[in-house]
Amino acid sequence: ATPMTVEEYEHLLARGPLNCRQTLALCWLRAARTADVLALRAGSLWLRGSNLAIELGTEKSRQLGLPGFVLIYRPQRERAILAPLISRAPPTTPPSSRPPLLDQMTYPMFRNYIVDHRPRGSTATPHSCRKGAIMRMISNGVSLPDIALISQHRSTVGLMAYVSAPDHPTARKMSMASKEIGRAHV
Repeated sequence: ATPMTVEEYEHLLARGPLNCRQTLALCWLRAARTADVLALRAGSLWLRGSNLAIELGTEKSRQLGLPGFVLIYRPQRERAILAPLISRAPPTTPPSSRPPLLDQMTYPMFRNYIVDHRPRGSTATPHSCRKGAIMRMISNGVSLPDIALISQHRSTVGLMAYVSAPDHPTARKMSMASKEIGRAHV
């Protein structure tokens, strides 16, 4: 997947059903896998100061040495989109006892939303969102260990594929060049 650009993210964030835009915002702000966002349960989001706290699975929390949640910045444009999902306080019950946070959202629905609403010429997919968010943090000088914590990579080694990922125009040129090579041998 090619990394999603900020422009593609903002384009998508302004279109489509609310639950799709909520999923997109959580994937982008956390640089999360779609599966991790869809696994969130009711009560998994709450405010801690001006930041958004997102509950993590206990297995991941123990592996990463985190306190069971991660704090992320909540930009103004995402506040209204995410407001209906935010609880007044951290959860007091185990995730397995709570309903899904994004009720009725599935990976195929989210993928179709991105494909149907992305800008003309875009090849963005759900994983493009994670790649784009990570690439954005890298380009803004965030340290790899900090990115690994936010994106829930076990180590910075897992981020190396994102460090050298080409931007959208470069990836498109590489794809076109590759097709031309294939045509030359036909």
